[in-house]
Amino acid sequence: MNYAELIAKALQGRSVNQTAKDWGVPQQTLDRYVKAKTMPDFQTTLKIARDSGVDLETVVRIFAEAEAQKKPRGMFMEFSLANALSLVLALFLGLAAILPTKEALAQGFEKVPFRQEQ
Repeated sequence: MNYAELIAKALQGRSVNQTAKDWGVPQQTLDRYVKAKTMPDFQTTLKIARDSGVDLETVVRIFAEAEAQKKPRGMFMEFSLANALSLVLALFLGLAAILPTKEALAQGFEKVPFRQEQ
């Protein structure tokens, strides 16, 4: 059973407005739960478990799975391997352009200028 199926089962064919009245929840709040824009609070979770006939542990697991699926990934998680390698290469090449040459290191920084871009 997924999140949408669980909510539909808990509504028992009632409208969102009627269910909100029955549960003592603002209609807009229940509508956000039904559309999975937000996850239900603890009190509403208990009501969903009761009205759906699904045990509380299963309800919480379904909510946790739904929450995990809708969380946006962080910037770094969205990088593909190719993007990550491109970034590393760009950083390396950028650093290589400002690092001194072997000659500069051998002779001391004062005597030989830094490598110039060509």
